[in-house]
Amino acid sequence: HWKIIKPLLKGESLEIGPGTKPKLPVKGNYFIEISHEAAKRLRAGGGETFELDLGNKLPFLPGKFDLICAFEVLEHVPNDAFVLHEINRVIKKNGICLISFPLNMRFWNNYDAAVGHVRRYNPKEIEKTFDTCGLKIVKYASLDIPWPGKISGYFLSFFAKKFPLVVSKIVESLDMKPNSVLCRPIRLIDWNKESYKQLLNSTTGFFVLKKYSI
Repeated sequence: HWKIIKPLLKGESLEIGPGTKPKLPVKGNYFIEISHEAAKRLRAGGGETFELDLGNKLPFLPGKFDLICAFEVLEHVPNDAFVLHEINRVIKKNGICLISFPLNMRFWNNYDAAVGHVRRYNPKEIEKTFDTCGLKIVKYASLDIPWPGKISGYFLSFFAKKFPLVVSKIVESLDMKPNSVLCRPIRLIDWNKESYKQLLNSTTGFFVLKKYSI
């Protein structure tokens, strides 16, 4: 993420839902976070942090931000279109938005529900989802983040409910291994009308968006 984010850090930046692992540098940047404990950490690090449920309007004037990031957030939000419209409202005319989320409902299992997902996105509908909210896909990447199958997902969801902190720590340690998909460079590709086909077998998509008038 950092190699993509670093050259975009010009002006004011916002990260939505970073939890305890923000991708933006904390000091001097803006954050929206629903978790009180995560918000406290962000404030302690010098971040301008707002505790806010994403069912509410973002507390910013139109066209404030040059960069907005929302990594693994929209899949948790019932009204994702409202959030995307709000991103469109508060991003500058030439601003950039970076978004990632899980793909393909055929990968759905009990573990999705256990970690608070309300959907996985259909690659065939992604472009329309963004377009109707005034955001255009410029580039994308397929992130084949390992996801449990039906049986392992069932057991993982059981343990996640019984021992959430333990499971969270185990998953985090696996994600941070040097050979983990999350530690590899993200290779961005220009988006075109046929690009969705490259995502039909992917567990996760990463998107670079620009604002346009609707």
